[in-house]
Amino acid sequence: MTKQSTQNHPERDNVAQSLLCQVKATIDRYHMITAGQRVLAAVSGGPDSVALAYILKQLAPHYGFELIMAHLNHMLRPGDAQRDAEFTARLADRLGIPLINRCIDVAAYRKRMRLSTEDAARRVRLRFLSRAAQAHGCACIALGHHADDNAELVLMRLLRGSGAQGLSAMAPVRKVPDTAASIIRPLFSLQKSVILNYLRHRQLDYCIDHTNLDTQYTRNQIRLRLIPQLAHEYNPKIVGTLCRGAEIISADDDLLNQLAWECFISCQLFQSRSQIVIDRTRLAGRHIALQRRVIRCALKALSGHLHAVTAGHIESIINRDHQNRSIQIRLPGQISVEIDDSRIRFRRHRGKGRIKSDRCADIASFHYDLRLPQTLFVPELGLFFHARCVTPPTRPKFDGPVRFTAWIDADRVQLPLSVQSIPAGARFHPLGAPGRQKVSRFFRNSHVDPADRRHACVVVDRSRIVWLVGHRLSDHAQITQSTRRAIEIQVLLA
Repeated sequence: MTKQSTQNHPERDNVAQSLLCQVKATIDRYHMITAGQRVLAAVSGGPDSVALAYILKQLAPHYGFELIMAHLNHMLRPGDAQRDAEFTARLADRLGIPLINRCIDVAAYRKRMRLSTEDAARRVRLRFLSRAAQAHGCACIALGHHADDNAELVLMRLLRGSGAQGLSAMAPVRKVPDTAASIIRPLFSLQKSVILNYLRHRQLDYCIDHTNLDTQYTRNQIRLRLIPQLAHEYNPKIVGTLCRGAEIISADDDLLNQLAWECFISCQLFQSRSQIVIDRTRLAGRHIALQRRVIRCALKALSGHLHAVTAGHIESIINRDHQNRSIQIRLPGQISVEIDDSRIRFRRHRGKGRIKSDRCADIASFHYDLRLPQTLFVPELGLFFHARCVTPPTRPKFDGPVRFTAWIDADRVQLPLSVQSIPAGARFHPLGAPGRQKVSRFFRNSHVDPADRRHACVVVDRSRIVWLVGHRLSDHAQITQSTRRAIEIQVLLA
């Protein structure tokens, strides 16, 4: 470590102060840190993470947070990795910051999971940081990613043909799956040259990872060759331009995702833990961009992720050539998609091997009281029922099926309500139908799959069915022009 002079250096102070102001502006803009939190800083020993450690140490009193450092030895570069670990330990000691230090054999994990080295290292690193944050009560995991990293990622994904979500690149703040912690990037608005200038003026040492200079990796080629060429021949401010473009795309992507989820809910005919059914006719009337995103929503709602799902898979599902014929498509992750004239049915199959037809056993009968307001969990179905009193919706009447959200005239039902399995021989008056009929007949006429019938349920009042959940509201419970009080029931997948 280079010794720092104790003399005053106005230029050095100005550089450091300007950088701190930019980082503070980023933290404040994205609400990254709250007073009293613990922040876990991932420090590799490289220039970006070293700058991050010094900056957060200086900002800790201003924001009132406690700082902890974490270093992971990937065991991929035996000599250099040990050097980096020792350097980070000295840095933590010099700054007076607690350090979590660990070694994990990434090469062995890569071989076991059949991943690329980069992907294996990324997964191991995230798991290590997530567990360290959870064990030490850290609300945030701070990473040293900066604007150049973001620009590189935009270009890399553009070359791979990514859509809007991919071109959004890095998020300044994002939740860590299955934990309460968030990943934050305080250096998000800084360019690499600014960080290096800060380190140089403060005379701070750091380690060099020589694998970052190896152009056999696509990202290194983009960093060392493509971006300098673009900056030299086309746009000197290419990094800032790419980052601004990614930010605009990210905002547009957020809006489209909101619209897609609303469209997904409105097109649903049925949803359970193992399958989702979408009204194909209704979906076909939407813009093609929404259609693609609704398919992604369905797949994500069913399996929790979109791993290995490609644009080709999505296009195969919404292909207009499927008209007037029934087909089945198999997707990664034991997902099958059945398409006919009116429906798209997504099924998640358990176990390995060949996908077989889904013949679910009948679930046990159940009965739960539904009070107002209340959020009720029905374990037999894996569903939450959220019920509350509301003012009547702006639409006074519903023509057709109500799916997964129902509005009921509170004065036309006999409270209390309950959620229960469908009794044998049960009858109700479907909204829009000429009269009462058996639920079983309604299912037949509506072409509801037998597996879906066995997992259906009803909301009832003291004497009648109020709602055949996910299918049809009862005629007597509908909202009218004279409705004064309404009950809203939302059904959510647990």
